[in-house]
Amino acid sequence: MEDDPFELLLGFNASQRRRMEVGVHVLRFRRRKFRGEYFYSVELSKEGKVETLGLFTDYAPAVRYAGKLVKAIMYE
Repeated sequence: MEDDPFELLLGFNASQRRRMEVGVHVLRFRRRKFRGEYFYSVELSKEGKVETLGLFTDYAPAVRYAGKLVKAIMYE
């Protein structure tokens, strides 16, 4: 299955900015180190309440997930 380049670009931008606001939605991309391993969390909030949370051990799936979320709320 091919990745949408637009989604990858959105996800990469979200990972670099760490906090992205789209209307009333806020997407947070975080990286945490726990016991020598990095974890990536992607959190989507609407009006201060968490709607979706994704936890990943690899960067690439986290970027894809963030891109899909941003694209979905842009075209909502």
